[in-house]
Amino acid sequence: MKPAVLLAVALAACQESGPAVQERLEASARISFGDIANLGPHRLEASVTRVVLLDGQKVQENSDQTQLVWRGWDDFELSRLRDGELRTRVVASAGRGEALAADGAMHPVADLEPHRLELRQAWDVWTPALGPIQDQIAFTHQGQALLEGRLVDQYALSVKPDDGSRTSTRTVAMAVEGTLWIDALTHVRLMADVTARSTRRGREERIQEDHLVLVRTGFGPTAATGI
Repeated sequence: MKPAVLLAVALAACQESGPAVQERLEASARISFGDIANLGPHRLEASVTRVVLLDGQKVQENSDQTQLVWRGWDDFELSRLRDGELRTRVVASAGRGEALAADGAMHPVADLEPHRLELRQAWDVWTPALGPIQDQIAFTHQGQALLEGRLVDQYALSVKPDDGSRTSTRTVAMAVEGTLWIDALTHVRLMADVTARSTRRGREERIQEDHLVLVRTGFGPTAATGI
């Protein structure tokens, strides 16, 4: 997967700011898969890599990948991997489909609805990576850019200053850095490259680092096919 930073485009001359930008940012947190589908045909590639450090020593590392080619509710391809191993694979076309079975082979499925349900759950890679600290992230608007002809808002991410209200927060953000691109029309997160470090109160010797890369491309009827 190409890091999102390699797909970044030049900032547009328009440096919009103010209430409209804040409204679009807030709307991006309320997105459902129905809003994602409204983008039309497109391709998603996302990965979340998680590293756990205990007293400065790495004790755990795992990664999850999600790959989606979306053309419609009856025409999509979804793959999910854990540490490079394929765990889920479904290919649907014209309302008929095949899915990865326990024997490691693809078999026809009589009903696509369970796989559509999994799709509704799998698309959100932001929450598993950053959900516990999302209220502690500051978004600084960097201007607007064009991504495959779509106008996007670009944000730099960091940790909000602690105003003393985090005393009841179980998970505490230590550092956040990266960039997020949000579609100005649909408010969907189109690209992100974010690294976050966090710890839990009472377990400060244990640090978790999450690295999220999210890329949506290939918008329109010519979206790429095949994963």
